Amino acid sequence: MSKITKIQELFEKQALLFPDKVAIIYSGNKITYSRLNETANQLAHFMVHAGVKPGDLIPLFADKKIETLIAIL
Repeated sequence: MSKITKIQELFEKQALLFPDKVAIIYSGNKITYSRLNETANQLAHFMVHAGVKPGDLIPLFADKKIETLIAIL
């Protein structure tokens, strides 16, 4: 049986392989893989410190913005 890979694991692999490549272009703003990964990790650490545990469901209400992708990651 094969291991199921999580989206964040795939993304972090891309961030390690191509840290300076552009990951997102939105409304003229460009964000590299390394910056996107760093920002997503900051949000994850904030959530852990706020008491969120693995397996907790977190509702996401967001517009189509870069911050939405960061929250998903």
